[in-house]
Amino acid sequence: MAALLLVLSFCYRPILNGAAGYLAPSEDGKADLVILEGVQVVREGAVAAGKELIFKGQADRLIVVLHQMPKEEQLFALPSNYPKLVQNEMERAGFKRDQFLVMAVPVIHPITLTEAKYVLAELGRLKVRRAILSSEGFHTRRSYWVYRQEGEKYGIQIIPRPYYISYQKENWWQNIEGVRAFVTEYLKLGYYFLKGYISVRGR
Repeated sequence: MAALLLVLSFCYRPILNGAAGYLAPSEDGKADLVILEGVQVVREGAVAAGKELIFKGQADRLIVVLHQMPKEEQLFALPSNYPKLVQNEMERAGFKRDQFLVMAVPVIHPITLTEAKYVLAELGRLKVRRAILSSEGFHTRRSYWVYRQEGEKYGIQIIPRPYYISYQKENWWQNIEGVRAFVTEYLKLGYYFLKGYISVRGR
């Protein structure tokens, strides 16, 4: 028993990091643009992650996707011109006007799949061929598979690139937000498979 506990004390980190790595795949590569995955309110850390990719020359443009919530579900006192405010702040952050696009998509269940359909239809219209998908942490696996599945319809290759704000991949289990995200995203990934939102074929 003591020997087993000793082994576990050395092995738990690689095991937990491996599980985290599955939920947050990351690939290198250049693309036409970066998709900053949808949220209702954009956080500074998310924009910083997208900005880093642009200014490192890994993509030319950034699409900031905003979730357009039904009126009764919107954050109280959130300005109705929030997309315009985001656009103004992007310019203050150093982006040129032709380097970014703020895109609002409706929040319709299943949210991630609906978002991907709207965004990739627009990218198909723009003749985009490769896009970096910038998602927060453990949400990346589900988003990546959904975006990749929808991207195949338009001949668009998706490159996953997670960013971290509330927790870090290396020690996520020491942070309540990391634990919550880990458990939630594994459950949601299973749900997407069970409902058929993600095809088992090729995954």
